[in-house]
Amino acid sequence: MWKKAARWILAAVVAVLNGTAGAADAGWAKLDKPFGCEVPAKWASLPAKGLRLVGPDSGSGYKPMLSASFIKEGGEFSSAEDYVRKASGAPPNPGVAGLLGVKSAPAKAGAEVSSVKISGRSSFRFQTMDQFTREHPRTEAAGAPGNWGPIPVRHLTVVVPAKKGFWVLRGSGAEKDFEALLPAFERFFASVRI
Repeated sequence: MWKKAARWILAAVVAVLNGTAGAADAGWAKLDKPFGCEVPAKWASLPAKGLRLVGPDSGSGYKPMLSASFIKEGGEFSSAEDYVRKASGAPPNPGVAGLLGVKSAPAKAGAEVSSVKISGRSSFRFQTMDQFTREHPRTEAAGAPGNWGPIPVRHLTVVVPAKKGFWVLRGSGAEKDFEALLPAFERFFASVRI
C-alpha cells in the first residue's frame, strides 16, 4: 500500500511542479489521492520514498523541509508509539492509552509529546533539535574551517497511526527561522487527508 501511496504522492508533486494541480490559494498547491494535503507551491520536490519538499534558504545555511513517509510496523519500530518513544526521547513504556489519553508527556531536552487529530485520527506531535553541519569545499581549499556550522535545526514531527504502520510527517527548519516557518508547517499538517 505504501508503494502505491508513494507513487500517487510523486505524481501529485510532479503535477504541482508542472502547474497542473489546482492552487488552494496564492502560494499554495493541493496534492490529491491517496494522500491529500496542501504544500507551498514554490518549494522544490526531492527524490524520496513518500513526500519531500525543500524551501528556499533564508541565509541560515539550512533549507526548510516538509516530508511525509510511511513506516511499516515490525521492522525497526514495532508501532507508532515505539517510534514516538525512540524519536522523541519520551520515557520508556508510556503505553498507548497513557500517551493518547493525556495532553502532554515530558520528553527529552524540554520537548513534549502531545496528542493531536490529523485526518480524524489520534496522532502524536513532538519537537526535537539537532545540529546540521555542511562541508564547504571552497573554505577547505582556502584553509578555512571546513564547515558552515553547526546550524541548530528544529523539527516538528507528527506521527499518524495507520493500518500496518504509520505516517511520519515532519517540518524542519533552522532554529532562527523556525517561528516564521511554523504557520506553513501547521497548515501542511492540518491539510493532510490520509
